Amino acid sequence: MNYTEFLKQKTIEGVYVLKGDAFLCKNAKNYIIKTLDIADINVFDYDDENFDANGIVNSCNQFSFFNEKRLVCVNYTAKDLTSTEKTSLQNYIDNYNEHCVLVFLDDSSSKVFDVLKNVNIVECKMSQEYIVEHILTEFKAKGKNIEPATCKMLVEYCLSDITRINQEIKKICDYMANKTEVTQDIIDYLVVKETELQVFALTDALGAKNKTKALKILNDMLNAGEAPIKILALISGQFRRMMFAKINKGSSADLAKALGCKEYAVTKAKQQANGFSAGALKRIINLLLDADYNIKSGQMSQENSLYFLVLAIINQK
Repeated sequence: MNYTEFLKQKTIEGVYVLKGDAFLCKNAKNYIIKTLDIADINVFDYDDENFDANGIVNSCNQFSFFNEKRLVCVNYTAKDLTSTEKTSLQNYIDNYNEHCVLVFLDDSSSKVFDVLKNVNIVECKMSQEYIVEHILTEFKAKGKNIEPATCKMLVEYCLSDITRINQEIKKICDYMANKTEVTQDIIDYLVVKETELQVFALTDALGAKNKTKALKILNDMLNAGEAPIKILALISGQFRRMMFAKINKGSSADLAKALGCKEYAVTKAKQQANGFSAGALKRIINLLLDADYNIKSGQMSQENSLYFLVLAIINQK
């Protein structure tokens, strides 16, 4: 089920996997605690440092204090579960203790818990409309006004990451002090664009064959200290997503799951893929492989390889 559907649930089941944004996953966990009125003394957390499958199962089967329900939360993404760990956890899930709620929290794309069966999966994601409403509410609570268009700008700069958006809202409010109007100039001044967002802008410019804009974005990224090999990897990743989106007609959510990336990146890839034919995308991927080889073999400097690549992509028919 999705995040908003989950928050309408009146009955809490025995086992959940919360997947997606860290802020929303934490909210979903807190919703379980609030709905069941679980005291702090009956909440037990496991992470990468203290993960132990048998210990988790034992904790789930123990009696809670004051005869309340207990919550055992597992936030573990270090590595895949071993066969023994999977078996131990699955045996418990198939016969869980009705006095305990076991929550697996996955705020990354690790897919560690995807091997578990008979669990309730909650996709902790928000639509852009929901995120915009969240931003409007947060700023209003702090005595600030912001237009929906400016909210969308903040969403785009933060790649729909609610955790980062909340951090930026606090930073913006601290900066504004007694001022009340949050403008696009303030967003542009204070909020650092994610490198991935700059790659989206670069790819847009390449699709529009706007050489001046494409070279400016690349210059800005290099002058900001971004490693050329990292820029190449991000460009390669986006064009591969574009190729995948071009030949697959599934939903953005399904494609994002298959590719192990954010849904926003797939949505953007679908939009950008319209500017290229399948043949052009295939040729560009070959150009990306050539650039990677030129850099790693030392046949061309890293920076020159990127400039050559940008010009070669623009010249594609």
